[in-house]
Amino acid sequence: MDKHEQSLGLDLDKGAQRLGIDRKRLETMFPTLLRDQENIPQRVREARESSDYRAIEGWAHKVKGTYFYLGADELQARAEALETRIREETTAPAEEIEEFCKALQTTLDWIRGQVSD
Repeated sequence: MDKHEQSLGLDLDKGAQRLGIDRKRLETMFPTLLRDQENIPQRVREARESSDYRAIEGWAHKVKGTYFYLGADELQARAEALETRIREETTAPAEEIEEFCKALQTTLDWIRGQVSD
């Protein structure tokens, strides 16, 4: 695990173990992950602008599940907290939503860098 990976709260070795594959195989999945996930921060922000908290809850749920398999426990916990808040309160503070978007975008940027290398 490199320092930047660690600073993002990623543990790809743990993620690979959760999937029952090796790390190299997990890394080959990054392009597909990017195609599937790269627009989520934008979509969440758009949903926030239109007060579509159910859509945000759905995106948070998707992120929670996906990033469990990357060993991204911090991002997964942030997604789960957002999903739970919206499910229980039908809303969430704009700051919490934005922090979720930033954390996800930072992780996606790192993954994109791995694909480019």
